[in-house]
Amino acid sequence: MGRQIKYFIMWLAGVGLFNLICFLPALENERTGNQSGNFWTIYGLVMLAFVLHLIFSCIALAEKNKEKRILNTPLIIICTIDLLLMIIAGIVCMAVSSMPGWLGIVICYGLLFLSVLFFLGAKAVGETTAEANHELNRKTYSFRIFTDRAQELISMADTPEKKEIAQSVYDKLRYSDMVSDPRLADDEFQINEKLNQLYGGFQGMGNVQSLQQTANDLIIIVDRRNNKCKELKRQV
Repeated sequence: MGRQIKYFIMWLAGVGLFNLICFLPALENERTGNQSGNFWTIYGLVMLAFVLHLIFSCIALAEKNKEKRILNTPLIIICTIDLLLMIIAGIVCMAVSSMPGWLGIVICYGLLFLSVLFFLGAKAVGETTAEANHELNRKTYSFRIFTDRAQELISMADTPEKKEIAQSVYDKLRYSDMVSDPRLADDEFQINEKLNQLYGGFQGMGNVQSLQQTANDLIIIVDRRNNKCKELKRQV
């Protein structure tokens, strides 16, 4: 909520500054009622752009999900750029008396249309990206747990030999394909079993040769799984 309040204060300041630019010269010359119909039309379109910018930014800032909130950052950037272009175009159209009124209105309408179009496009991209990231996290969750457990083995090692064994297992898991698939379930089950054996050996007085053999078996299983991953990707 704090960010929205700060933004709203900045928005009000922007609206005030725009109105000051529009009406201060007229106030100084005491001719506030002499603006043409085109002036008020363009002024209304720019104010509409301010309102749309407020709505778009509130939508982006109101997102509670941290990942989606980060992905919404381009929305704020895009609608801010669109608003600045709209303000510049509006001021130019109102200030240049020789410019046809219809041309200024067309320019402002075009910028409004592009603003809405870009916002909807960026919002759709953000939603798609968030869904893809969520799906990727779901598919890599189990294998990331394997990697974390292997890293724990390194800290559990009480001899250089055990540390070397744990490091070899960690490196193999770390640089493997982490995306899971139902067709890899058997290999991942065996990887989990081998990690459990290593855990038991590291916590107790496991024989180094036995631990090394378990680690070698685990590495072979991981290599087999990685080869299956490559085959599955070729089939897609």
